[in-house]
Amino acid sequence: NNSHVHNEAITSPPMAIDDNECASTGNIGNRSHSDLALSDGDYSASVASSGSGFHGETRTSILSRSQQNLNPLPVNAMDMLSRVQNYLEQIALNEQLLQRMSDSDQAFVCHVWNEKLKDTLTDLIQNEKMSRNAYDTLTAIMAALQAQKYDLANKKIMQISKQKQQFKINKMWIINFKSIVRMAKRYNI
Repeated sequence: NNSHVHNEAITSPPMAIDDNECASTGNIGNRSHSDLALSDGDYSASVASSGSGFHGETRTSILSRSQQNLNPLPVNAMDMLSRVQNYLEQIALNEQLLQRMSDSDQAFVCHVWNEKLKDTLTDLIQNEKMSRNAYDTLTAIMAALQAQKYDLANKKIMQISKQKQQFKINKMWIINFKSIVRMAKRYNI
């Protein structure tokens, strides 16, 4: 007797399920358990837990990934890494600016690239986990910072922070860029 419930996504129309048939035969309606295996990227909890390498992706993450494929990152997207790094290094190498900064802001600007942003941005961009929308937002934030338009940079951060799925994926760089914008505005960088 199988007393636990499987939450499996089935893409075909729902079928009436006879509980007696399900318990006695292992069949759900006219479909056997083996018919519920993944096809064309659909999620199946039983397949996800059976060492398939699928690791429990949800329908939302599958749809998000397929939407990203429709609007891929630009070919030169990895250039964003050096753009961010150069911006932060220019601040960290400016002795006059560092002398005006609090100790905590100095420590932040000197460590944020290597400790917080480098690996995160590399993973998101190189492995195409970052959506085009998030990438365009990051590009706009960098442009606003370089033009000393701090309110525009904050506005872009607030917009992407309100998009739950985007924020969840890009949380690490968004939070750190909030601090970068705050610091840039405070010291008029």
